[in-house]
Amino acid sequence: ARAVRFGRLLRGSVPVGALVWISMIHTWLSYVIPGKAGELSLIVLLNRLRGMSVGGAGKTLLAARALDVAVLFGMGTVALLTVPEVYAPLRSGAVVTGLLACGGVLVLLAPHWFGRAARRVVDGVVRVLRIGPGRRLTKLYAVIDEMTSVRDPGAFRSDLPALTVCTLAIWLCQTGSTWLRYRAMGVAFSVLEIFYLMSLANIVGQIPLQGVAGLGSQDAVGAGLLLGLGWPTQEAITITMGTHAQLIVVNMLAGLLGLVAVSLSRRRRAQQEVEED
Repeated sequence: ARAVRFGRLLRGSVPVGALVWISMIHTWLSYVIPGKAGELSLIVLLNRLRGMSVGGAGKTLLAARALDVAVLFGMGTVALLTVPEVYAPLRSGAVVTGLLACGGVLVLLAPHWFGRAARRVVDGVVRVLRIGPGRRLTKLYAVIDEMTSVRDPGAFRSDLPALTVCTLAIWLCQTGSTWLRYRAMGVAFSVLEIFYLMSLANIVGQIPLQGVAGLGSQDAVGAGLLLGLGWPTQEAITITMGTHAQLIVVNMLAGLLGLVAVSLSRRRRAQQEVEED
């Protein structure tokens, strides 16, 4: 589903088959590199493997993350509005999550606003540090402009419903896979409980507070929500660590498979170029 979404964002300029392997590598690196710096691997992969500009690849990543934010906060709003009465005090948070969901949509509909804001930030830093306008600064402005530009706004907006549905499918599938991992640990959650648990944990997972092997705020919130559902502390921690370990292993295997596939593809392409010459 991630590859299909990337394909729609790239307007078919990269085959979905190639994006499957790139998405596998990107997802793996996003989990294992601290601070979610692995997210930037998508820019590197598209630049090195498909020849895309840094700005163009960055724009794709920015749009995908804005879609994630909008959909996840929408799911979080629904979760907070449908939790059992024991969680009723949390429902006030639905207003905040709903507003943040609107913010994610705003990023998608008016990217040029954020491009101007980013340039103002850079200009402010330049003035404070008294840095002269050099070639690198000019290149940085060019990247910002490309990342926050939309060639055909009308076409993008018309494609937004399909992109939103695709993003919703991504996170519902992830929620379903988490439910299966919990089942493997001997924990049987109801549909409402797993939706509540993962909707809120995934929101926090977008915050770049992540250590080695992907351990971070999402796991802390997941354990906290288990405690809120009545699980003992030790069991909540054990379950959280167990499901996280399963996730890392699966993503590692998928990432390694993607690396092998990309390597073989590049080798075949190089051989074809040699034969043509």
